Amino acid sequence: MIRTLKELFIYDVTEKKERYIVINSKTLCRLFAEIGFSGNADTKSIPNWVFTLPESQILNFLAGYFDSDGHVHKNSVAITSINKKMLEEVRLLSIIVGFGTSRIFKHGLARKQNILGRICNVKDSWRIHLTGKKIKELPVRCLRKNRKIEKCNPKRSYVSAKGFNIRSKVNEEIGFTKIEKINYVGIKPTYDIEVENYHNFIANGLVVHNSCVTMLYPMSVLVGEGSSSESVGIAFAGPGQNQDTGGKVLHLAPNTTSMIDSKSISKGGGIATYRGSIEIRPEATNSRAFMKCNGLILDAISKSDAIPILKIENSEVEAAHEATVGKIGDEEIFYLMSRGLNHNEAVNMIVSGFIEPITKALPLEYAIELNKLIEIEIEGH
Repeated sequence: MIRTLKELFIYDVTEKKERYIVINSKTLCRLFAEIGFSGNADTKSIPNWVFTLPESQILNFLAGYFDSDGHVHKNSVAITSINKKMLEEVRLLSIIVGFGTSRIFKHGLARKQNILGRICNVKDSWRIHLTGKKIKELPVRCLRKNRKIEKCNPKRSYVSAKGFNIRSKVNEEIGFTKIEKINYVGIKPTYDIEVENYHNFIANGLVVHNSCVTMLYPMSVLVGEGSSSESVGIAFAGPGQNQDTGGKVLHLAPNTTSMIDSKSISKGGGIATYRGSIEIRPEATNSRAFMKCNGLILDAISKSDAIPILKIENSEVEAAHEATVGKIGDEEIFYLMSRGLNHNEAVNMIVSGFIEPITKALPLEYAIELNKLIEIEIEGH
C-alpha cells in the first residue's frame, strides 16, 4: 500500500503502525470519499463500481479485506463485522467470483468487553463464511493466514434440522441451508432461460442456467384452500448435455389445482429427461392436477425420457398425466419443402409449432428471444 501510494500519488507515508498506516493528506482523503470508500464501521459500504471490476481485481479486493479482518476456519474463511449491510455486499461480490457463501448469521451480542486493556461497548456482530475450492485462489498477503488456507478443507455450508445428518452430503460444490421463513410477496412470473456457455444465476424472476448436466425441479406447495400453481418449462439438450428437468407439486389443502406443462428438444446426442412429481395428501379433497410432458428428438443419436410420479392419497380428486416423445418425420419435412421452404426453415417451423404453447405463456420480448435462441441451436440440423 505504501509503495502504491508512492507510485500513483507521489505521497510518502510517514506514520506506519503494525496493522495500519496514517495518511495526512486532505486531497487523498477526499479522493477516497469521492470513489465511495468512506464512513465508519456502521455506515461504510462497497461502492457499486467495484462489482464491475475484472475477476482478478475483485479477488484482490476481497483478499485485502480478508487480510485485515478475516479468519480461517477448518472448512472456510470467515469475515466478521458489525455492519450487516456491508456483509451482504461482500456476499454478492463473493458469488460473482465463484465462492460458496453461507448465510449471514449473528456472531456476537452487544456487550461490554475488554479490548487491549480498555473496557469497550461492543455492538452486535455478524459473520459470513466463504467456502469452496475457489478460496484457495484468494491472493492473501498475510503468510500466516495463507498457510492456514492451504491446509483448509473447503466445503459448502450445511445446517442440519431435527437431527438429520447432511454433513456427509456436503462437498466443494454442494451445500445446504435451512429456510428460516417464507414471506408472501404476491404473484410474480418466473422465467427459466438457458444461455450459451456454462453459467448459472437467479435474479428478479429469471432462472438462467447452462451446464453439462442440469437438474432443475421447481416445486410448489399448495397450503391454502383454493390455491393453484402452473409450471411451464422447456429444456434444450445439445451435444454433451444431459437436461434432467421437470416440476413438483404438493397439495396440502382442499380445492387446489396444479398444472405442469413441460417440453424438451434433443439434438446432437443430447439427453432430455422429464422428472415430475405430484402428491395429493388425504386432506386435499376436491383437488385437480394435470401433468404433461412432450419430447421432440431431432436426430437418431439423441434421447428423451419421461419419469412421472403421481401419489394420490384420497379418492375425491382428479389427476392425470400425459407423455409423448416423437421425431421430426421425413414426410413433414418433404411437405414443407415442397411449399418453397428449405430444410432449415422447415425444421424451424416444426420446432416453433412444437414450443408454441410455451412461447404463448411468455411476455412478447421473451418469446421473441426464445424463438431466436431455438433457431440458433438447431441451425444446420
